[in-house]
Amino acid sequence: MNDKTNPFPVQVDIGAKAEAKFEVKAEVPPVSVGRFVDAITDIFRPFSEARGLRVDQIRLQRAEVAIEIARLARQAIVEEGLRFGL
Repeated sequence: MNDKTNPFPVQVDIGAKAEAKFEVKAEVPPVSVGRFVDAITDIFRPFSEARGLRVDQIRLQRAEVAIEIARLARQAIVEEGLRFGL
């Protein structure tokens, strides 16, 4: 409706604002921090141990492959009748 047809124009403006601040300060004892670090370490330890074991397995596989390559090379040299020195 416009102002000419409404004899009682009413305007309502509702506004609200709320603000809250909450601040907590505390000192954490060093022992508690140490325990927290230990707990985090314990959480990640199984993962890092598994990775370490996998790395060891890969290292052993590489050593076995290198030994097999040397054995095949030596066998090829013997079959060809060549001389080699160790």
